[in-house]
Amino acid sequence: MEKTIVITSNENGEISKTYDKHIVLENQYTNELFGISLKLASDKVNAAKLDGACCSCSNYESLFQKNSWKSILQLIEESTIAHPFHYQAAVTIAFEKLVKNKLVVSDRANYIRTIVLELERIQSHLFKLGLIAKGISYPIFLQKVMTFRNEILTHIKNITELSTKEPFIKFGGIAQDISEEEIISLYQTVSRIERKIRKAKIRNQRNPLVKGLLKDVGFISRETARDLSLVGPLARTSGITTDVRKSDPYFAYGEIDFYTPVSDYCDLFGEFLILFDDIIVSIGIVRELLQSLPDSETLSSNSTFELSPNNTVVRVETPIGELFSFTHSKKGNHNSIPRLFKITCPLKVNMQGILSRITGDAIDNISTILLFVGEGWGIKL
Repeated sequence: MEKTIVITSNENGEISKTYDKHIVLENQYTNELFGISLKLASDKVNAAKLDGACCSCSNYESLFQKNSWKSILQLIEESTIAHPFHYQAAVTIAFEKLVKNKLVVSDRANYIRTIVLELERIQSHLFKLGLIAKGISYPIFLQKVMTFRNEILTHIKNITELSTKEPFIKFGGIAQDISEEEIISLYQTVSRIERKIRKAKIRNQRNPLVKGLLKDVGFISRETARDLSLVGPLARTSGITTDVRKSDPYFAYGEIDFYTPVSDYCDLFGEFLILFDDIIVSIGIVRELLQSLPDSETLSSNSTFELSPNNTVVRVETPIGELFSFTHSKKGNHNSIPRLFKITCPLKVNMQGILSRITGDAIDNISTILLFVGEGWGIKL
């Protein structure tokens, strides 16, 4: 095989000429780019390394340290990112932990917060299933999952869209209540989608096209997944059961009983099936919360929000895994700027797992493996 010299630079700006192939991925939300360089041996990938930072929140971290708490929430509202409500949740939880006199958020507000996060999880998984369907040339399934996703997006819009364009998840609660009509409509929609997703999972489990393209591709053993500290569906594909919603519950997650889907396939096919199961679990959570939604105010009357100088750690389970943040607050209120705000997004944690999937696999499988990156990342054409 004729060797192609691809010139890339590492974090120190040094030029590397030792890799045979360079793939560039682009984020459809932020237009950020990062690359993966590959060493090839015959028809397999011998080694893979990351060129650049693959972190969907890297730009926001610096902004968060230059703006007030109130402005941070507004920046998230005005930004185009994959999971805006999970980022709003992370900031809100951190702030509410730091309020000097314990801030009481009503049960109704926390139930609705949780409903919105689970709807965002559902639409994210449907979008990922759609990208996979498109990538493996499966147009019928693509059309179905994108139709479901559009229905979920409509409900998210109905619940969260405000004429004032302020953040929906706010310090002390939420910006507006959910109507009775929307409760009934949403319950009917998720129940119908659940029935169809269950049938779609059964069909795809037996589909020779899907199994032929995904089975035994991108293998990660349980030991490797544990050693690399992988999170989200990528980890659960290899039998890792970690789920922050259960281990460190926030909002209304501690009030409901649900399971964390896991697989022992350890490959792309396993993650493909996990996405179906995750959607079904999320729908169950939404339905239970809608059925038991308590009556109360949705926003705390406390508007002073006096902060004490302190540190706090927040963990939020996004659709692709744990979002971790560390905040150091100084004395002040919601108009004060945090002294330190550090974020580690799940994709940054999982990139070593994605590189592990590629290494040792067939060259022809690379594009399929990269369909599973998530958060809007795809190969730049």
